[in-house]
Amino acid sequence: MPEPEGAAVDAALRIIHHWARARLAIIEPKADFTAKALGYDADDVFSLLLTVDRSCVFDVSPDHAFPERTVLEMKVATGEALLYVKVSLRLDKDYNVKVLSFKRYGT
Repeated sequence: MPEPEGAAVDAALRIIHHWARARLAIIEPKADFTAKALGYDADDVFSLLLTVDRSCVFDVSPDHAFPERTVLEMKVATGEALLYVKVSLRLDKDYNVKVLSFKRYGT
């Protein structure tokens, strides 16, 4: 699989870090449910988002529900597990970040 575009990924990561640092990223109910089932609360999710870098991102695509938004899919290694985190955001505006999925990678 080819590596996602560098400039777009860097811009997306800056936005993700900004919203996670402010503790204002939106964690969608499904992602919240699976995060809690794994023992992660909202603060843990925000903290994890602050650690993501370009090496975590394995796919960048348009959000099918909202074409003006971009979806990043990431593999994030923690001490306990390898996690799959999917976020949606707008690259043209620093508007918000939505965590769409948060689960063990491969499930």
